[in-house]
Amino acid sequence: MSVPTTAEDRLVREMRRMKESAGLSYEKLAALTHYSRSSWERFLNGKKPVTRQVVEQLVTALGDEPNQLLDLWARARLEAGDTARPAADRPAVPAGTAPAPVRELLAATAFLAGVAVGALLVRAGRRGTAPHQGPLIPPDPLGRAARAAS
Repeated sequence: MSVPTTAEDRLVREMRRMKESAGLSYEKLAALTHYSRSSWERFLNGKKPVTRQVVEQLVTALGDEPNQLLDLWARARLEAGDTARPAADRPAVPAGTAPAPVRELLAATAFLAGVAVGALLVRAGRRGTAPHQGPLIPPDPLGRAARAAS
């Protein structure tokens, strides 16, 4: 009697087959993607759930078209109770680019850091000379009173 396989099992088995047929080790796969060697080991041995980004990274690293594997991923998500859209409805992320939410977060962080640095510089500039005191005159090292030039 055979144990029925799930779409997730088929997805993982297909991803593992693709990696092996390309002759890639986990280390090489990690070097080609944003995931570590240990993460790939967990994904391809079914120890960690496979996300859409994982599928896209694998397909991009192998130089294949993502649609067939993404369709299998979508079926696995639907079988698991997720409401994933089919691959044709969602564009793949180009290699070397961060997903839009990550890019937006990085841009916002850089902007806020710039504003904070600017505010610190303005505040530091105000401390240097107070407008009501005038320029600072260093004390005379010989103890003589400073003469005003008239």
